[in-house]
Amino acid sequence: MFMGTMGHQMTGKVTFRDETNQLEGFYEFGAYNFRKQDFIWGEIKKNGKKICEIEGNYMGYLDFDELRYWDARE
Repeated sequence: MFMGTMGHQMTGKVTFRDETNQLEGFYEFGAYNFRKQDFIWGEIKKNGKKICEIEGNYMGYLDFDELRYWDARE
């Protein structure tokens, strides 16, 4: 959906696989019921075991295990 000079809304799940290192990751747009749809949540797994949690907002910031790796304000 596009509105005004800039509007961007994504939904669904994005999955990544690194078969060489047995890594799999995903993030979901709109993963929270009581937040705007630009919030994301996901995980990174190695050999099926969760090693990292991903949280953020694709318009603002991205945290991996509560450590901020990307912030649009910086």
